[in-house]
Amino acid sequence: MKPALAVSALLWMTLPCGAAETADWGQTADGLRMSVAILPGSGVDLQVRVTVNYLGRNPMLLPFAFATGAGISRHRLRLFAAAADGQHSFTLDGANPIRGRFDPIVIPMAPHASYTLELPAADWRAGWSPGLSAMTPLPALLQQPVHLWVEWDCAYFQGTANPPCPLYGYPNPNQFPCWDGKLVSNTLRLSR
Repeated sequence: MKPALAVSALLWMTLPCGAAETADWGQTADGLRMSVAILPGSGVDLQVRVTVNYLGRNPMLLPFAFATGAGISRHRLRLFAAAADGQHSFTLDGANPIRGRFDPIVIPMAPHASYTLELPAADWRAGWSPGLSAMTPLPALLQQPVHLWVEWDCAYFQGTANPPCPLYGYPNPNQFPCWDGKLVSNTLRLSR
């Protein structure tokens, strides 16, 4: 049920927003840039906002995740936090392995558009971090001094385990290009 809610959140929360809402951006790659921000949530829950902005001229597709019959199974977003005890890694992936058919989920990027994904910090699951024996939840890490950034790895290769983007407008032979690369956001320095 939780992966299905994540898909719904993506579809409803990935809304166009003005690029001026975010002041700090990571390095631009092929017209794309990304920003991460921490926002106060309802009660004690903090929200993580990831914004991707496209400065290019021609539409493109930005790979976001893979979906299976059970919902989203592998996201390309990864959040990192460098704390006093080392570097921590977080993802939106569930614990279930990929089984059966899986299809790419992409975000269409129109020229000069921005898209935002905003989720509670508790939705980011701790991943493997070298040199750390215990996995600290993200909300707990955000209560101490940390450096925080997001990486979006969109690299794919046709004919391998990662499928290409779907053909939009089929049977129209004009296909939007699928972006292949890696985005890194700005780095937040939290000193709580």
